[in-house]
Amino acid sequence: MENFSLTENRTFSRLEKQMIWKKPKSHRTSAEEWRIASEIKGNWQDPEMKISNVLLEGDAGSGKTQLAKALSADLQLPYTKVTCFADMDKSDVFGALLPVVDSNKEQDQELLEAIYQTDTLEAVLTLIQNHYGIDPFSAKEKLAELVQRIEADYPDAIHYSYYPSEIVRAIEKGYFEKERLLTFRNIESNLQGHPDMNKVPGVDMTSGSLGQGLSVANGMALASKLNGDGYRVYCLLGDGEIEEGQVWEAAMTSNKYKLDNLCVIVDNNNLQIDGKIEEVKGLTNIGDKFKSFGFEVLQIDGNNIEELLNAFNVAKQIKGRPTVIIAKTIKGKGVSFMENKVEWHGRAPKEEEYKQAIEELSKKYAM
Repeated sequence: MENFSLTENRTFSRLEKQMIWKKPKSHRTSAEEWRIASEIKGNWQDPEMKISNVLLEGDAGSGKTQLAKALSADLQLPYTKVTCFADMDKSDVFGALLPVVDSNKEQDQELLEAIYQTDTLEAVLTLIQNHYGIDPFSAKEKLAELVQRIEADYPDAIHYSYYPSEIVRAIEKGYFEKERLLTFRNIESNLQGHPDMNKVPGVDMTSGSLGQGLSVANGMALASKLNGDGYRVYCLLGDGEIEEGQVWEAAMTSNKYKLDNLCVIVDNNNLQIDGKIEEVKGLTNIGDKFKSFGFEVLQIDGNNIEELLNAFNVAKQIKGRPTVIIAKTIKGKGVSFMENKVEWHGRAPKEEEYKQAIEELSKKYAM
């Protein structure tokens, strides 16, 4: 079969190389495989498309997954880019459609042209930085400001275009969404202090009122058992949060239904928004309290990743009762001016503070 590779000039990571499917000797190229690979190769550089997007439809057992794997080998793209997504109703997808901003304003054209010249977020930000002679932080602000302005002024200006897998990966990992963090707690932004499940993708439960998390987790864990789904549920609680009575009502429910697929983690840093927990409510002996409610209790150093992972593994082995991990932590650990400071409960660092924090963390953890 002829060469259909699309990535001769692309450098793959070691993991990505492992994810490119390799055809076994027994593989026989089908007419469908040859036709689709030919069309993708022929349209790859089409300026009107930028990339091809292929949706493989077919019934279970039709062989479309094997065809997707074959295309991964033909096009030399990691198999995750040619895969079957659960929410696509048994369809294999290659490539992706991504939102692209458009505008008729002259002031936007230079920036939009810079964006369209490249196909990775990092390269986009570098172009913006060089084009305007600004620092990386300002480049992110300028990109975010552009998107916000166009969405506000031209509600119909978002259209969809074909983009390469590098951008797909950036979006999937949330890099582009980071720009939207600049709208945090702004009026009309979907990123409010308390997430709304109806406005924020990926959020399964609206939060805000303290103490409801364990009740929700109970429902999820019980549903898993009743439906035979077999998944585990993890619920993160703050030590200040467990002063709420609903937590202990929920704890009784966890024990009553023997939710051994439920693992609760208490972030025990001894600080809450109003001060130290012993000063606000006199909360002590957290482990003993959960034990009296029928929980298996594990006490660990929450700033030690190895201890966390080991505790999660131990929790999986506990049968007949729920588990709680009391994770002793230091608030703001690794940043000199944040450690054990209650004022950082809900405050964002200023730019200089951010730079200092990143510098300290980079030195300490070799980032």
